[in-house]
Amino acid sequence: MKLSEYMEAESLTPADVAQKIGVQSVATIYRYTAGTRRPSSKMLRRIHEFTNGAVTANDFFHAPAQRSAS
Repeated sequence: MKLSEYMEAESLTPADVAQKIGVQSVATIYRYTAGTRRPSSKMLRRIHEFTNGAVTANDFFHAPAQRSAS
């Protein structure tokens, strides 16, 4: 589950998440959810713990595009 999906399901704002995981800038949470920034390993652990395992490190990485055989 992506962080943005978790936030929506739990009715959480970026400010709520920032406070709970110890991030000072709400903009950082926006960047995490937009995919323009990846959390550090320390933040990934905090997010995982905060979401009770619903959001994992793998949820921040996109699978590479599949190439079609020519």
